[in-house]
Amino acid sequence: RIAATADAWQALAEVYESQAQNAEDPAVLTLLHTRAAEIREQHLNDPLAAIAHHQRVLSVDAGNLEAATALERLYQVSERYDDLAKTYLTKASLLPEPLEQKEYLFRAGALYEEVLDQPEAAIDVYRRVLRVESEDVGALDKLIQLHLRLRQWEKLLEAYSSKADVVADPDEKKRLYLEIGTVYERELGQSDKAIETYQRVLELDPDDATALSRLDALYLATGQSDELLSVLEREAELCGDAFQAIDFRYRIGELYEQKL
Repeated sequence: RIAATADAWQALAEVYESQAQNAEDPAVLTLLHTRAAEIREQHLNDPLAAIAHHQRVLSVDAGNLEAATALERLYQVSERYDDLAKTYLTKASLLPEPLEQKEYLFRAGALYEEVLDQPEAAIDVYRRVLRVESEDVGALDKLIQLHLRLRQWEKLLEAYSSKADVVADPDEKKRLYLEIGTVYERELGQSDKAIETYQRVLELDPDDATALSRLDALYLATGQSDELLSVLEREAELCGDAFQAIDFRYRIGELYEQKL
């Protein structure tokens, strides 16, 4: 009886498939392939054939969300992660709500990043998230992580700057500017850009010890004595250690001697 039932489902699937070969109307083709796919998956345990039918539906009707959802399920079960990531991207383009679009884009990004080890593909996906919502901090954080991992310094700076423009918290904004300054200073060797960035930190917090320390080192290295003098005086005022304060005052004295 089981074999007879299987034979009956096989015969029915073949009927749908035969009709699909002769059909020209897209709506009819979609219906026939969908029915054949359901039988192949649910009654004949043939996921590969079911996948082929759903793919055929999408080739006829690229906006068919039902076929994309079916492929999503089948690719998950069969652990075809590259195809699953592409299907997530397809669904993201079909779903009407931005929140849903972003959800599927993040799913695709996670697969490319964590499972498929395709960081460049993940970057492309997270950039798509920003096209849906330009201020999505989660996407910016992912881009920061990936550009840092790939040592893509210019793109990392772009991501840091975008996030600094978005965040409202002054401490977080300050932290991001410090990161930007570090990249300019240590990775790109652009002292002028680093100085400019650390100065922006001081606009947010005139007492920031890290920014003052880096400006101290950069002004010293670039021979900008007037600017260095101003920073040293500020460091001496803020210093809580008496011996360190003496050191700052000593350096200030040396600068004045050089200027005389």
